[in-house]
Amino acid sequence: MRKIVLTSIVFLIIGVILILIYHFLFSSYYIKGVYLLPSSKQVSISIPYSSFIFEYKDNSTLPLKITFNNLIITKYNESNLIFYYYGESFNGNIMVENNYSYPVLMGYVVIDETPFFIFLPTLFYTGIILIILAVIIIILSFVLK
Repeated sequence: MRKIVLTSIVFLIIGVILILIYHFLFSSYYIKGVYLLPSSKQVSISIPYSSFIFEYKDNSTLPLKITFNNLIITKYNESNLIFYYYGESFNGNIMVENNYSYPVLMGYVVIDETPFFIFLPTLFYTGIILIILAVIIIILSFVLK
């Protein structure tokens, strides 16, 4: 009985540690912000990642002019969100220009696209599963006592 409770406490501690690791590491793998772009003005967004996904949404129905180190970025449209993907391994800036005669409110997120970033949600879900398992074991050990 005591070994079962100790095992569930170890599961609980490991689960909490995994969730804390996820919490502290996840925020360093994305950047988000909002800009109000006056007409014919541009903003530079720094990209610290070697491989990234850039996503933005604005109050315009037409896409904004976007350049990345004078290169064309592959563009995908999906339900009024415009996604820009880039996979080269060097850091730079994305230039977003309002090429319209009215101001545009733009919200964006830049996400690191490294394999480790994809691994981070696994930490979170594993931690949740371990915590739930620990609680179930503790409850069952006291009920079956």
